[in-house]
Amino acid sequence: MADPRLARIARHHSYDMVKRDFFSHTNPDNQTYTDRLQESDYACGGGWENISGTIWKTNGTRTEEQLAEQFLINFIESPPHNTAMIDSDMTTIGVGIYVAENGHAYVTMALCDADPLPEDGGDDDE
Repeated sequence: MADPRLARIARHHSYDMVKRDFFSHTNPDNQTYTDRLQESDYACGGGWENISGTIWKTNGTRTEEQLAEQFLINFIESPPHNTAMIDSDMTTIGVGIYVAENGHAYVTMALCDADPLPEDGGDDDE
């Protein structure tokens, strides 16, 4: 299930990698994926984080859709990234892409064993 909160966490990490010029699951402040989830008060029973980078408008990626498709293909073709995506325990996904003015593009795919809906299932009738 796609979760906009998880997508915001992912996009912020992509933005951070561009703005602070690093490429890692751990940012220059030594903050990890788990730390970012906790800081955002996001409950995740376990998770994975896939990251990738490219220069947009190279290798045939001219549109935003082509860029997203290329990132997905890269993840599928990478055994560790693909393993994370097909892990049946991962119930929630958030994807965030950030493209800098110079064309450097980073994607963060956050996968989580979580239920983003309220505990009562979201019923407002009660």
